[in-house]
Amino acid sequence: MWAVSCLNVADVPLMNAITRAPRECIAEATPQNLSITAWSFSSLNIFNAPLITSISEASIRIISSFKSQEFANTAWSYARLKFEDAHLRDAIAASSLASLAEFQVHHISGTAWAFAKCKVIHRPLMDATASESMPRLSELGEQQLSNTAWSFAQLALLHSPLMNALSASSLNRITESAPQSLSNTAWS
Repeated sequence: MWAVSCLNVADVPLMNAITRAPRECIAEATPQNLSITAWSFSSLNIFNAPLITSISEASIRIISSFKSQEFANTAWSYARLKFEDAHLRDAIAASSLASLAEFQVHHISGTAWAFAKCKVIHRPLMDATASESMPRLSELGEQQLSNTAWSFAQLALLHSPLMNALSASSLNRITESAPQSLSNTAWS
């Protein structure tokens, strides 16, 4: 499934078979299985409400077992599919807050992007995002830098210390930046 998505190949018979998987199969999946399935379908822009709902319900039940990549991938997937699930979003936010210090910094950026894409202001999560990101900005690639800036701007959240740090980090890399990253950062 993951490999098919990475190759950007929508194997219709395979995807259809997965969407018909019994709910019990989804309910027994691991956090990694759930997040990869959601990511794969969203990467291929395939929306199947019963499957996505089943993944959401199963994820909420085991959200405390999720790792940073699973949080970020799940949040990103639901944002990309424009599937609103306040219960899943709240569970992701609450559980992420408890472990955000352990997140890889690009997963922090990705989770913030997903909330901003859905236009959801979860102030405690965004404040924690700022606090955890600032000392680790050197670990972010240019896309994650611009996504972080965009996330705060999209939600109209002014966090001056973060924006100043993002600006300084972006200035240091300006000659290496892609046009899209430059325009996203400038817009923010």
